[in-house]
Amino acid sequence: MLFFSIGVFISSLSLFLLTNEISELAENTTGDSDKDDTIPAVASESVEPITEANNLFQKNRFQEALQIYLSELKQAETNGDKKLISKILNNIASVYYNLRDFTRVEEFWLRSAELKLEIGSFHELGHIYNNLGNLYSQLGDLDKSLSYFEKSLEYKNTYKQEKGISTTLNNLAGLYCLKQDYSRALEYLNKALEIARSEKNQIQIAFFLNNICRIYIEKNNSETALEYAKEAESFGDKIEDDLTKMQIYQNLTDCYLNLKDYEKAFFYQSNQIKIKEDIFHKEKMLEIENLKKKYLAEEMEQEIKMLIDSEIELKNAKERYQFLFDNSLRGILVVRKMAIEIVNKRFIEMSGYREDEIVGKKYYELFKNKDINSNISKLDGQELTLKNKLSTKGLTVEVNTKETIFEGKIVNLLFVTDVAKKRALEAQNIEREKLQAIIELAGAISHEMNQPLQSVMGYVELLLLKDYSSYGQIDYLKERLIKIGISLKRMDEITRKLTTITKYKTKDYVGQTRIVDILESVKEKLSDDE
Repeated sequence: MLFFSIGVFISSLSLFLLTNEISELAENTTGDSDKDDTIPAVASESVEPITEANNLFQKNRFQEALQIYLSELKQAETNGDKKLISKILNNIASVYYNLRDFTRVEEFWLRSAELKLEIGSFHELGHIYNNLGNLYSQLGDLDKSLSYFEKSLEYKNTYKQEKGISTTLNNLAGLYCLKQDYSRALEYLNKALEIARSEKNQIQIAFFLNNICRIYIEKNNSETALEYAKEAESFGDKIEDDLTKMQIYQNLTDCYLNLKDYEKAFFYQSNQIKIKEDIFHKEKMLEIENLKKKYLAEEMEQEIKMLIDSEIELKNAKERYQFLFDNSLRGILVVRKMAIEIVNKRFIEMSGYREDEIVGKKYYELFKNKDINSNISKLDGQELTLKNKLSTKGLTVEVNTKETIFEGKIVNLLFVTDVAKKRALEAQNIEREKLQAIIELAGAISHEMNQPLQSVMGYVELLLLKDYSSYGQIDYLKERLIKIGISLKRMDEITRKLTTITKYKTKDYVGQTRIVDILESVKEKLSDDE
């Protein structure tokens, strides 16, 4: 089984908290080589003490587990049992890793690896090399970390340890992200994703899709990132892992923020905060109570500080949510049981009323339309007339509705858009598209006319150089050729200027038709330049 470290995120790359295979694959008495590799190794020669230590390890009682492991290590060394020694060394390293004593972690894992090489337990080296790679990444030695991760992948592939391959692939991807080699990171993550899909492991699929999405966000490719985030969301709906869902909503929020779709960013940010609050409030008091029993005064103080930091992060997330709410280009009402509980600044501007004049009212009291108080969901997509304190006419708006969870309650969000401004923006977009079409057409005309025009101008110049002394009306012929040349040069100037058009004008043509006035459009460009 794979267990990914997916705690509270500190930065965009913290999705790649490297997975540490804390314990190696144990060789148990049944010879089952696919045993769960997330608990310390059980030595059949010393079952009872090791089992007791493992149970203490699982309960995070690391100091007590360590004392048993050290005692069993001395006994194994006395007996000269190298296979058992290598397993206990690995377990001791796992304890020191959790105690963050990295110097001792390095010492015991290296000793364990040396013994496994000596006794030929090559199938277990993949796990230890993965652990060493993780250790050196923690110590900031990325080159050494990369070397051990690559060794881990080599041994796991050689000895068909498929359940651990995706762990190392993910770790390599995280390391290459730190090196900003996103192409290599994507290569490893796609391999990990392929394994997860073949195993139909929905949590891993969602996790790897999240990491791939995160890379595309770092590469400023929000469209591609959004595709992966949406696929991750489709898997997230099928699992009950709140931490994975929280990652999915974080990625979707960032994608929609980058794409300036603030309504959807607001929606996913609110969902993420809801999950964060649920997790935080369920665990906070329990963790503090456990800390009182588990740690001495100094250790307890440090852990409580981490909880306080988590509370600060939650507060920051709420502030980000509030920023999206307050700075939306659309008016937003949070409605519960038909009463308005929260209103944003944009709606206050649109209505002209103060916040205290809006909050507490029934939502339908703010509109001039009748019979809209029966079913709020039926308002979605409708054009209504919003009352305005400064105008008896009111303001024509479009209303969209969304049911969601806010602060643990089912509420309706009303998104209110100024129709006049919306249509003005749509008209600007249409005008922009017309201009783009004209610019492209002008460029095409210029390109297609340029070659034959240059040919004709060349022929005229050759004709002007010819001796016409044997012909009559020499002056008349030259005068006509010169006029043709002048007209051709003027056409050449116009075709070159066509490619510089950034605005256009039209003029009346036959009947009620209007056509682009090319000369005036060129003059418009020239006047802008002057």
